[in-house]
Formats: sequence, structure tokens, C-alpha cells
Amino acid sequence: ILLVQLSGKASPLLQLSLKEKELYEEAARHYSQEQCLDLIDYLLKATQTIRFAHSGTMALEAILLHIMRIHFRLPIEALVQRLCE
Repeated sequence: ILLVQLSGKASPLLQLSLKEKELYEEAARHYSQEQCLDLIDYLLKATQTIRFAHSGTMALEAILLHIMRIHFRLPIEALVQRLCE
């Protein structure tokens, strides 16, 4: 998703079908670049959570729910603007 945001779906770095590229482009509309970077960081940390969890399935479900909810979070800039108003 971040790659599509940065270089577009026509990027030669994307080795996907046209249909997959369109799906990624649609997903890229729902997430900011900051959110994508936060998700990458979160997923790197989450690999440890899954590895040491008593229930890998429950840990994975919690991680997926977190990912789905992140696009509802307001960017810091929007929060600052609201506070200033």
C-alpha cells in the first residue's frame, strides 16, 4: 500500500496483476503514509507477540483488528488543528 502511495500502481517494483494493483490502489486511499509506516512498525513488533502468545490465533485476530481500525485514527496534524480551533 505504501509503495502504491509513493510511486503509483504503474511502478515497476510492483509485480502484481492489474486487478491486484487496483485493489492496492483502493486500499491506499484509506490509509495515510504515516499510518502505513505505523502499521509496518506495529507488524514488526507483532511478530514477537504471535511467536510467544499462548494462542497464536487470538493474537493474530487482535493484530488484524488493530490494522482494520487504524484508518479511523486522526492524524496528529488534524488533532493539533482541532486543539488550536
